[in-house]
Amino acid sequence: MKKSMLVIGLGNFGTHLAENLIKLGNDIMVIDQDEKIISEFQEKFNPNNSWFGDCTSEMAIRKLGIKNFDICFVTVGVNLQASLQITSHLKKAGAKFIVSKATSDLQGELLRSAGADVIINPEAEIAFDMAKRYTYENVFDYVQVGDGFALIDMNPPKSWLGKTIVEMDVRRKYQINIYAVKRKDGITIVPGPDYIFSKGDILKIVGSQSSINKLKL
Repeated sequence: MKKSMLVIGLGNFGTHLAENLIKLGNDIMVIDQDEKIISEFQEKFNPNNSWFGDCTSEMAIRKLGIKNFDICFVTVGVNLQASLQITSHLKKAGAKFIVSKATSDLQGELLRSAGADVIINPEAEIAFDMAKRYTYENVFDYVQVGDGFALIDMNPPKSWLGKTIVEMDVRRKYQINIYAVKRKDGITIVPGPDYIFSKGDILKIVGSQSSINKLKL
């Protein structure tokens, strides 16, 4: 579903965010206090939705018709005072949903207190993704789905090949659930206990962080 979104701050992260939101078919308005950056953005995208302005001004925020946006992103970078002011102004203006960028846990806590619904820390998230990628063998995807739990896509360990789910006693030994298996010829949803693991299988697994750690053994 197409959404209406506001991106405040066109640094490196904010620019990439806005560009990708546009590629996904959303209606985007971008704002930055650097007129040169806005001019460059207008050359590539709709100039009517690219504005030069200082959103630390509550008056500037109120002129934007904040209630018309489904999501407002605050991506102004390392300027803590500016991100707090903008987040607070958006909240007061009736923003439906605010996503604010933080560079530290403390900044994230302050932004949440100022009215942010979601806090993102791109550098920390990228670092965590890299750590996961190089820690777990044969893991293709890793998504956190709550405190301490994750969904992962992975190949079966070599010790599982040619054996069934019940033979490996997966649920008791590893405390994980395999909710699907993808193969070249299709996908099996909730494979039964007699399913035999094969080389090239992509297992879709849900489990706790501690349980997933056992899969390295």
